[in-house]
Amino acid sequence: MNDLLPPAGQAFADLEESGTFDLAVIGAGPAGMAAAATAAEQGLHVALIDAGRQLGGQYFRHPAPGLTADWLPKLYHGWQQFEQLVTRVETAAGIEVRFGHQVWAIEKFGAVDRSEDVPGFRVLTDRGPIEAPAVILATGAYERVVPFPGWDLPGVFTAGGAQALLKGNLVLPGRRVVVAGTGPLLLPVAAGLAAAGAKVLGLYEANTIRGYAKNPLPLLSNPTKLAEGLDYARQFTRARIPVHTGRMVIEAHGTDTLEAVVTARPDGTDPQRIPCDTLAIGYGLAPQIDLALTLGAAPTHLTDGTIGLRVNTTQRTTIPGLYAAGETAGVAGAETALLEGEIAGLAVAQVAARAWARRLASRTAGGGVAPGTDSSARAVSDESSGVAGPAGPAGTGTGRTSGGSPSRTTEDKPAGPITARAIAAARARVSRRTPEDAAEAADSTNRLAAARARLTRRAPDDGADAAGSTNRLAAARARLTRRPEPSAATPPSPPPLSLASPSAEATAAATTPATLTTPASPAVPTTPANLANLLRRRTRQRALADLLRARHPIPAAWREHLADDTIVCRCEEVPAKAIAEATGDLGAGDARTVKLLTRAGMGWCQGRVCGYAVACLAGGTEPASDADLLAAASRPLARPVPLGVLAEQDRRNK
Repeated sequence: MNDLLPPAGQAFADLEESGTFDLAVIGAGPAGMAAAATAAEQGLHVALIDAGRQLGGQYFRHPAPGLTADWLPKLYHGWQQFEQLVTRVETAAGIEVRFGHQVWAIEKFGAVDRSEDVPGFRVLTDRGPIEAPAVILATGAYERVVPFPGWDLPGVFTAGGAQALLKGNLVLPGRRVVVAGTGPLLLPVAAGLAAAGAKVLGLYEANTIRGYAKNPLPLLSNPTKLAEGLDYARQFTRARIPVHTGRMVIEAHGTDTLEAVVTARPDGTDPQRIPCDTLAIGYGLAPQIDLALTLGAAPTHLTDGTIGLRVNTTQRTTIPGLYAAGETAGVAGAETALLEGEIAGLAVAQVAARAWARRLASRTAGGGVAPGTDSSARAVSDESSGVAGPAGPAGTGTGRTSGGSPSRTTEDKPAGPITARAIAAARARVSRRTPEDAAEAADSTNRLAAARARLTRRAPDDGADAAGSTNRLAAARARLTRRPEPSAATPPSPPPLSLASPSAEATAAATTPATLTTPASPAVPTTPANLANLLRRRTRQRALADLLRARHPIPAAWREHLADDTIVCRCEEVPAKAIAEATGDLGAGDARTVKLLTRAGMGWCQGRVCGYAVACLAGGTEPASDADLLAAASRPLARPVPLGVLAEQDRRNK
């Protein structure tokens, strides 16, 4: 694929049509970092956009430089992976990190690649738009909460909020803590609070864990997750944290702050009052996909009532050019996010390479297609990266003039089919080597390939000399790498490896058995080997995520524990009684009507906190409808926007 890269500083995209970036990645968490680093390593110019001031997102949230604690390393899993990712992002030449940018919408514009009707995207931020022909959404997820009496008391935190205080500020939310809710997020929260010095009075999981025994394969096929679970069990034993399953918090007691919580079985039986000063409660995560839904991307409804984006094998959504990686395609954890980020980055790079080759071919031929440059042309595989792409003509590294026409003259165009020497010459031009060096490199490569072929075809009676042949091949490689200048002091080549010329290599290739590879033939476009491995690992991770979602739904009984004065929408201070009157007395049958009658979901958070609860309550005793859950996940503007930003956007559109 590197043969297809444009000269340094020139992006794949047409600058006149789509701006200066080949790719915009929204979110600098595990998925976004992996996607940006992978795409940049393939030669793309990437904008990595995040609202925060650090790389890592919520999962790798860490304190500002200078703040540290002895227990801090105990809060992280996979920290070494994060450090490697940071190194890749910081050393990649093609990444521009845009911290402090709040993305509030994405809009389509034009058609970057008219042959495939692929739109470009304008990412609208509070600091101005960023344009690119492709976007990868790695916006992560936000917490799902359900109301209960007393949940608005000081001292009640979401599980993720308590963890963020700990990781980002090294602050304990309290000393005597109860952790409750459902889902795997509760495990690191309880372990982290205990490691930081809090007394964790108990972990209350609302569901039972017996169901894992019925389908253990996804867990057994992910041994790292199994080991992670066993490590948490060890930490809980050491910290003496009792774990209770099948119990949930139904009330929080206190006057000015939290004083105690009441836990019970989901049906309200067997209540127990537990004095505490802090409650960390969480009912799982929901993908943050409002940007994609506004664009019209198709959603998929998941078994736990959350909604993710529908993606194909390469993480592309139903909108060409728009990709989703990590939690946006369904909450599945950091490891899956890393895999999907890499897959999406590779996919965008391949699409960009093909588009750039087509554009270059059409311009080189004055509207036609130069020999060997169309999408059906042979591809050159890059063995070092494991990525294959369509081959361009020899010398695809030529630049364009400011007027958009190729700067290369017609005399430079290849006159016949692409040869190995022409490809080597193209590589040399891309890497700014001289033609003489390119010819020498091509000859060296061909001689080494021919030597490999002869060693592969050796007769059985030559097998005893295999070790010696291997040593000679290694010596040949070393000599070819050094490419010494001819001189009297240079020792002659050893006779057993009389390296063949390209013509001799062609003869040898013609007589090579079908099971052997022709050494210098351009590769046919194939699926990259590392991509196949990534896809297999993603399948295993996604199977485990499906199992976790199925085993940790929010118990429907939470609605039975609401009191009339329990606040459901905290932004607009809408109590449960108002919603009950809207659905019972006024006939509201959906979340939108409830919202219009009560203002629930119209506050600052635009329903991120109360959206799920309102959707469930709008359905009365029935489960929330898919339409109401989808409405709870959708927002025309993903972030509050100052009027000045909107006015500037309107002026720009005119």
